[in-house]
Amino acid sequence: NGLASIKVGETEAAPAGAGYSLVVLDDSSGRQIAAKSFDIGAAAAQSQAQALIDFLAGVPKGRIVAVAARAEATRNAPPALIAALGSLGISGASGASAGQALAAIGVKGANPGQALEQSAGGGAYVHVGPNADKRTLAAAVDFVRLAKVVP
Repeated sequence: NGLASIKVGETEAAPAGAGYSLVVLDDSSGRQIAAKSFDIGAAAAQSQAQALIDFLAGVPKGRIVAVAARAEATRNAPPALIAALGSLGISGASGASAGQALAAIGVKGANPGQALEQSAGGGAYVHVGPNADKRTLAAAVDFVRLAKVVP
């Protein structure tokens, strides 16, 4: 059910995998620090889910983490994995627990619901960095700020 892709700049940074792909970025330079894929839809789903939980536990507070997951993987996510994703600001009510593809950018140590995230059917695509699209545009935007509005 679709792909899971994370691009940093113009480079595909996510390792090929059928499950969750994660890319850890330095919070000040944006430089890629680590990338890993976990296939929790495989026969070794439980051990892969625990490996993902352990990987997230080792990410230092403040690091930026991009996550892309195919629907098959999120369908098999155990509650402990949903809680671990919450440490990036990913909401437990997202596609991570609903069997949908998940694309998110979070910060280690954020509260659940603070990440930028989207879940839907199909693929999960995350792009961090300048837009690689070099086409001539009829309009241009110089600056965009994404913020969660809290009522």
